[in-house]
Amino acid sequence: MGILETTILSRMTNMWESEVILILSVPYVTFWFADAVFGISGALAVLVLGLWMSSHRAIVQSATARTVQRLWECMKLIADTLIYSIFGVLITETAVTHLQPEDYWMILLISLAALLVRGASFCLLQPILSRIGIGQQVFTWPHIFVLVWGGFRGAVTLSLGLLATDAGGVLANYDADVSSKVVFHSAGIVMFTNIFNASTMRYFLSKIGVLDFPLSRLISLNIALDHLREMQKEQIDIYAADHYMTDTDWIKVQELTTFDKQDFGVHPDFTKFRDVEMHFMMRQHEDSLAMRRNALYPIHPTHGQFLPRIDHHRIDHTDLHVSSDIDLKRELTPEQVKEVQSIARLRLIKAKKTSYWKQFRNGTLSQGGVELLDDLTDTLLHSEHGMVGSEDIIHHLRSEKWAGFKRTLMKFHRIEMQKYSNEYIAPSEPRRLFFYHIAISRWLEYFIYFVNIFNCSDTIADWIIHGETVEINWRTTLFLYLNVCFLLIYITEAAIKVYELGWRGYWGSTWYSWNRVDFLLLMVSCIDIIVAFVCLYVDHDEGKVVVGPAALSVLRIFRFFRLIRLLRAFQLLKPVVPFVLKFLDESVNSHLYYAFDLARAFVIGQEETNVILPTLIGYRPLIAQIKSRSQADAQFINKELGLLNEQRPDVAAAVKTRQAARSILNHTRDTVLDMHKKGVLDDDDVKNFMEEFGAKVKKLSHFPHSILVLGGRERLWNVPWIYGNKQVFEIIKALFSERKYKRGERVEVCGEAAAGIYFIVSGVLSRTFPQNYIDSELGEIYDSDSLEVTYDYVKKEIPLRSSDYIVPGTMMNVQSVLLGFPRRSHVTCETALSVLFLDGVTLMKTIKTLPALEAHIWRTVAVCVALNIVIKMGALTDNSTSAERHRLSRGAVRLVHEGVHVSGLDQFSDVFLIAGVVKELSTLDREVLHAPRKVSPAYRELEVSQGRDATYDAEEQEVYPGYAVFLLVPPGEQDISNINIHDSQTALVEPEVKAAPSSMDLTVKSGNARDWLYNWLPLIRPSAKNVASSAPTAAQPMASSTGLDPRRASNVGQIITYAKEEERRRSRVQYNSVLTDLNQARLTSNRKSWLN
Repeated sequence: MGILETTILSRMTNMWESEVILILSVPYVTFWFADAVFGISGALAVLVLGLWMSSHRAIVQSATARTVQRLWECMKLIADTLIYSIFGVLITETAVTHLQPEDYWMILLISLAALLVRGASFCLLQPILSRIGIGQQVFTWPHIFVLVWGGFRGAVTLSLGLLATDAGGVLANYDADVSSKVVFHSAGIVMFTNIFNASTMRYFLSKIGVLDFPLSRLISLNIALDHLREMQKEQIDIYAADHYMTDTDWIKVQELTTFDKQDFGVHPDFTKFRDVEMHFMMRQHEDSLAMRRNALYPIHPTHGQFLPRIDHHRIDHTDLHVSSDIDLKRELTPEQVKEVQSIARLRLIKAKKTSYWKQFRNGTLSQGGVELLDDLTDTLLHSEHGMVGSEDIIHHLRSEKWAGFKRTLMKFHRIEMQKYSNEYIAPSEPRRLFFYHIAISRWLEYFIYFVNIFNCSDTIADWIIHGETVEINWRTTLFLYLNVCFLLIYITEAAIKVYELGWRGYWGSTWYSWNRVDFLLLMVSCIDIIVAFVCLYVDHDEGKVVVGPAALSVLRIFRFFRLIRLLRAFQLLKPVVPFVLKFLDESVNSHLYYAFDLARAFVIGQEETNVILPTLIGYRPLIAQIKSRSQADAQFINKELGLLNEQRPDVAAAVKTRQAARSILNHTRDTVLDMHKKGVLDDDDVKNFMEEFGAKVKKLSHFPHSILVLGGRERLWNVPWIYGNKQVFEIIKALFSERKYKRGERVEVCGEAAAGIYFIVSGVLSRTFPQNYIDSELGEIYDSDSLEVTYDYVKKEIPLRSSDYIVPGTMMNVQSVLLGFPRRSHVTCETALSVLFLDGVTLMKTIKTLPALEAHIWRTVAVCVALNIVIKMGALTDNSTSAERHRLSRGAVRLVHEGVHVSGLDQFSDVFLIAGVVKELSTLDREVLHAPRKVSPAYRELEVSQGRDATYDAEEQEVYPGYAVFLLVPPGEQDISNINIHDSQTALVEPEVKAAPSSMDLTVKSGNARDWLYNWLPLIRPSAKNVASSAPTAAQPMASSTGLDPRRASNVGQIITYAKEEERRRSRVQYNSVLTDLNQARLTSNRKSWLN
């Protein structure tokens, strides 16, 4: 049967349904043939079939194998449940009646005997199997103990015991007592295994060392967890620089994305092997293969595809229009233009749909949001006109679902809560103070609620029992006097409150006061009692209570007031109001949470499709038209998001926190899978990681729709170049000053130098550009006021155009102050504005004083500017700004003095000139390059002609020197972001830094730098004649390859080469040292045990 099955499976292609049916049906056919036809054991026949299929498992496709495995697991669960249920019924109906007291003791003896037999069989077979080469690694003595102590499989044992009840089975010739005892003892053995063996298994496994991880696995797990923790901090730094992630609670993000070592069996103090870094175990194969390929083809940062190296600096936008067959030099007819518009519309809708699903996979878009946007795009794809525009999103942001009812209910509740606030002043007289506490106490409220319940019950009973005429009995008197008692209680309550709170305090200042409602109901109750006594009299002849002949019209009024009594139930809503408000608040927050998520995904989709418009459409007039409309839609939604962020910062912060946490978790999952492919983690470790990942994602799905937002200066903690460093945070917080602006007031003017940096605490700002740029990608996705580019506009008379809206939590003008570029836009207040301001001179003094702040803020600025350059040049072909930002963040930032020769640039994947002017020396043209720009790979050597403008204070003293700023991006997955940012003030090998993160040298990146990075940071190649000292001062000259002043020559290309060699050497030395210590410890332990 096995040969026949594998033969049929080998001839099946693209028929997974047939493969699944065949694999599931053959075992049942085999069992039936073996048992019914050949008279042999069906279970053994199925076992042999399973062994045969296991040796030929490569025939089955991987997808089919996973499906079959899940189906077998489901069928196993159903079969186990069925056989346990059958055995329970059999034991209850038949076996119990044939049992004797000694049968219960026999369960223990039979179970022990079965364990001894299993142990003896394994002990006898182990030498034989080891001799013939089978089971040398599996049938070790600890594993034999596990196999023996594991007992008997419940379903198999019960199935064999069930055969004893078959009338034609092996026990057919025996009495019914024998078969009953077999059933009972089979169930007893299974119960003994499940209770005793299973409960003690873990204890014995820990004693014999089976649960102990091998040393190599512990090292791999510890390295992997340390790597994930460092990666988490790097991802937080990257996402914190995104202007969409302002006000994100990064502390909660870190809590939600941190993997605890104890959950994976690694003790928190397992730090002995921390310095044996992952590069020794992971990158040996990568260095031999991937780095060779990277030399010719750089790895794409997202997909890992090898693409030809392109000189993006010399790329022309017309070269990107490869997807269009339109001749741009000739005019199109109206019919052709209409056809091109139709094709472009479909391409853009598909591109936006792809963007929405990519955001969902990255964790930045919820499931409900992607479903709505996907349905919208599908509808537009099947229509002849229409695009995804702001009108499809705006109604979600402006929806007032439940908001009006919530505001009305809040007014009632606010007046009620005033009693328990400090609004009512307690009297000084002891007598009045006693009644004052009664008037505002909760116990009085609870007592009135209790009375209201009885009053409503009395009213309902009175309404049901009484008619126009009723008999005179005790019920009539009871209802009448109960109403009088209730009225007296209500009058007493009102009197106490009026006496102690005063008429003004009792009556309240608004019409929706709860006390006014109580007073109205009190007046209605008084009228009700009066009407009852006036309109009713006793007819002595009939002996009944009847309505007088003159009061027939008043009867309707009496019934009406009797119905009015039920309004007392309205007072019972007061204790329910807080719960209703909580429900409404959660509903409103949920809707705003969903709307904010949807609007942000729409804006990102618009921006990403704008980047690839030249690759989708080749007709330039249509490109300009679509881009203009897309930018207008994005700006409109951005404004609404800014207003929503201003009104409900708690909801906006919750959305951003969840999105950041989910994005980091997804990146962590991909990192774990990548380490599994490289052999660092085995299948069990990956399974544990995936289980922990699923638990964190499930926890994140229940993340609240609103969270507490820090206020005032405390919000500075979430600024990307401040987060994580408490010393910098305390200093910067003390230096900022508060400023207020009115609506419509202009904060910054185009063309002027930035006076300082602004942190938006509350309010919304708008930026307007006086010129209409052709390369409008630059600056409309990220802050472009720092980028000094050629004013390449279409028409000067074009009115001011809004480019972006700045929301609370954003730091403004950081790039303008650091790089010294004038602003390109006007900044105006859309609402009343509250900001924190720090002037530029004070900022530069602080940066020069705090090295950790200097390194972090320059890195943030350099990555942001470089990303803008990539977007402007059209080199962002993968339609993912986050992936490009992550790639750029792995680069090194270098501050170089004027006159320094920079060489070795060909060792890097990309080189960006962020600030300054340089002259290239590797070609005959001697071209002068002005920042900001991307340096062509053809330029291997540069000379710094001029740095950024130095910063001077009011006394014309230099506060911060003028450096030229470079961003050096390494190839592949290398990370050199933690190296020293200064070029001429660092030795060949930096000394170790043992201080706290807040006082570390410039190599520290917010305290996140690796210990092993501190000793391998070469910056200048020394000569044999002039070697740099180990700890030079700022004014000490450094060595160079020419023997001249090192400030005139800097080979930055040696960073990667030397770093790689030094890293390998240190890893090998530390790894060998650890293994030597372990071997020595084992020899010592063996020697002591031998002596004992």
